[in-house]
Amino acid sequence: MTPAGRLRIAYPYQYFSLFHRPAADPYASHMEESLAIGSGRGPGIRDAEEILDRARQDERDAIEARSRYREDGLPVLEVDGPVAERLRPGETVIDARTSAVVSRHLRGDGTDDHPGRLYLTTQRLMVVGVAPLDVGLAEIDELALAGERLLVTLRDGTGLSIDASRPRLMRVQIAAALAACRT
Repeated sequence: MTPAGRLRIAYPYQYFSLFHRPAADPYASHMEESLAIGSGRGPGIRDAEEILDRARQDERDAIEARSRYREDGLPVLEVDGPVAERLRPGETVIDARTSAVVSRHLRGDGTDDHPGRLYLTTQRLMVVGVAPLDVGLAEIDELALAGERLLVTLRDGTGLSIDASRPRLMRVQIAAALAACRT
């Protein structure tokens, strides 16, 4: 028996045993100091730098495109197949993204996704894929960026979230197409 009448039982697992518990270490981390203060090149920092580099390049491309569109007007892409068949008279393709997902957020009715090829024309945004989508440029009320997604608000309150490469450049292209429609 121990003092105060308590019986001591030695547990084989050190963290439950009062006899085998290791001495308390005020700071038990064995991390290198350079990694702890963020100057190391761990995978998280490397990935963040790559994302930042892509965003910077996208912004440079957007600025260059804005100047080019003001001087030379909108580009015209040649298309064929199902896209060429869907074009209206006088409508031309300005840009095409081979892989995109456009999520349509309906007011109170949920969300539906439209994966496929995204085409920006002089009159509309078109998704050609399993679930096609057409949105007239005249329906667009507002464009905004949220991280690496382009958010589009339509006049009826519907929202579009476009997940495609180079969203800053796409914002400039859509804005230039909108300006061309209004003149």
